[in-house]
Amino acid sequence: MNLFIEKMRKDLNENEAILAKSKDIKKYLNTLEGSGVEILILKKKIYLIMDGRYIEDAKKRYYNNKNIYILKNDKKTNIEIIKEICKNDKINKLKVEYNAYKIKEYMNLEKLKLELENFDEEFKKIRMIKTKNEIEIIMEACEITDKVFENVINNIKIGMTEREISALVQYYSIKFGASKMSFDPVISSGKRTAYPHARPSDKKIEKNDFIMLDFGIEYRGYQSDMTRMIFIGKPNKKIEEIYNIVLNAQLEAIKNIKIGEKCKNIDKISRNIIKEFGYGDYFVHGLGHGIGINNGDEYPKLNKESEMILQEGMIMSCEPGIYLPNIGGIRIEDDVCIINGKAVSLNKTTKKIIVLENKDEI
Repeated sequence: MNLFIEKMRKDLNENEAILAKSKDIKKYLNTLEGSGVEILILKKKIYLIMDGRYIEDAKKRYYNNKNIYILKNDKKTNIEIIKEICKNDKINKLKVEYNAYKIKEYMNLEKLKLELENFDEEFKKIRMIKTKNEIEIIMEACEITDKVFENVINNIKIGMTEREISALVQYYSIKFGASKMSFDPVISSGKRTAYPHARPSDKKIEKNDFIMLDFGIEYRGYQSDMTRMIFIGKPNKKIEEIYNIVLNAQLEAIKNIKIGEKCKNIDKISRNIIKEFGYGDYFVHGLGHGIGINNGDEYPKLNKESEMILQEGMIMSCEPGIYLPNIGGIRIEDDVCIINGKAVSLNKTTKKIIVLENKDEI
C-alpha cells in the first residue's frame, strides 16, 4: 500500500487530507473494501474509520503498522470522528472523493466547516500512470484472458446458446486464476453482433454464424478487456471485408499510440480509415478507454474530444468497430501499454480471421 499512498500524498501539504470511500480507491490502496470503511489520508498518517464488521480484519492486517490508525465508530459517527481528527491534526482542507458520497452525506461534510475540494479527477490522474508492478499484473491478466479464449473456442459447438458460451468464459476465467469478471461478458452472434454491448441471449449458434466475444477478467485487483470474432465456417465477403477494415483501423491506431500524442488524434486515425470505406456512421463509440482497477472509469480516454496527452506507463484498450443493422458487427480489441515510448499489445491471441470448421452439433 505504501507506494500508492505516496503517489496520492505527493502534492499534499501538512494541513490537507484526502477523504475516500469508494471500492475503487480501497482496491487501489489494497485496503479493506467494505462499504462501512472510510479512509482519511494525511501527510504522515492514515485513519481507517469503520464499524464493527471490519475491525478484527483491520487489526490483523495492520497490527504492526504504526502509521495506520484504526477507529471504530460505535459511539460516534464517522463525521464526528473526522471532525476530531481534523481539529487535532490542524487540517483545514479536505480533498473529497465526491462521487462516493450521497447528497445527504456531502451535506454532513459541509458541516465540518473545512475547505472541500473535489478529488475525483485527481485520483483518476494519479492511477492512470502504471507502475512496473501494475503493468506486470495487467500483463498476467491478459495472459489469463488469452488462455480463457483459447479454451472457450475449443468448446464451442453448433446448437450451443450465447448464454452457454458466456458460462464457459466465466468458468475458465475462474479456473485459470481470475477473482471475477471485469464486466458481464458481451457474447453475441449473427445479426445480434450489430449491438455493440449485447448481452448473451438464448439464441443458438448456427452453421455459418459468427460470434463476438468481448470479456475481461479481474486478477490481483486489476482488469483486462479483449474482443475477438469467431466464425463458424468461412465468413461471407461482406463480413470479411468489414473485418479487414476494422483490423486495419486497429493496427494503424496501435502503431501511432506513443508518448506525446493526443488521444483524440489516435481516435481520428482509426476513425478516418473506417470513414474512407464508407462506414463512418457505423463506428458508434470511442476508440478506447483506460485499463486498470475499474476499466469503465479509467484514463486515458481515446475519443473524438480527448485532449489528454499519452505518457509512459499508460494502459488503454484499442477497440474500433463497425456495426451494420440487420447484418452484424465486427469489433477487435487489445489492451495496449506504452513501454519505452511506444505501444505494446498485451494480448497475444491472433487477430487473423478465426474459422472453426466442422463443429459438431450438440
